[in-house]
Amino acid sequence: MNCREQVESFDWWKKEDMEEGTMTFLSEDPKELVEPNSLEENARQHFGEEVFLAKERS
Repeated sequence: MNCREQVESFDWWKKEDMEEGTMTFLSEDPKELVEPNSLEENARQHFGEEVFLAKERS
């Protein structure tokens, strides 16, 4: 599965296609994204832990 297919197949709260890519939202309310966070955990499982770790290391 390529990155585009992964983005398209995930159950986002909202997704906006933009000229330079796609902006995605896990939730309408950022307060929902606190620990424990099942929304973020679902995204980590869908995309793979390495995607999140690579961003945190840069």
